[in-house]
Amino acid sequence: MANHIDSLRKWRIYHDDFKAIMGPGAAIELLLQIDDERASKDHLGQLGVQISKITLGTSGEPTTIEKIDCDLIHMANGGVRYDDGILFCAQGSSTRPSGLFKMQASAPFHTEPVLTGYLRTPFNAVNDVVVHQDGSIWFTDPSYGHDQGYRPHPSLPNAVYRYDPASGSIRAVADSFEQPNSICFSPDGTTVYVTDTDQVRGPCVDYGRAASI
Repeated sequence: MANHIDSLRKWRIYHDDFKAIMGPGAAIELLLQIDDERASKDHLGQLGVQISKITLGTSGEPTTIEKIDCDLIHMANGGVRYDDGILFCAQGSSTRPSGLFKMQASAPFHTEPVLTGYLRTPFNAVNDVVVHQDGSIWFTDPSYGHDQGYRPHPSLPNAVYRYDPASGSIRAVADSFEQPNSICFSPDGTTVYVTDTDQVRGPCVDYGRAASI
């Protein structure tokens, strides 16, 4: 255990500008270690993703973890704080839809679908999401679910979408990515950054494909 913690406290800096980001006296602290590393499975026995809530300990109290059961969100991926809860990306499964789902941040963790398709067509495997300062929701939808064997064949291009909850309008804002993945905005909200991780295709890595922002 001690050796594991010591290894976490060390890192390599590949560009000096990163020192300004960390600031003086930066350190890594292990807050929680999960001993059970077995992959979770859903009610059908398919490979799943466990959603958990971590509560940081204060005043000497230990940090705790609470596993949350949710039948609606299958193969959860990206998430972001939204209103009074959390907006999760569900990549879906062979029987459950992919899309955006809102979950309460406290018990009983009520969950409801926000968006599960584009023009009545199911999403591929929604991956990551961010909320713009104007209230619009931007998210990526690659086909990793099909590539990894737990989603049907894609019915849509791999794309980046913008959804306006106020009007209910949804539009594809970019469809030239091979595998759009992570997404975030610049601090002033005028630029959106999207990663294209097309190098990874199922269990294979092809270094001739895109790996870019």
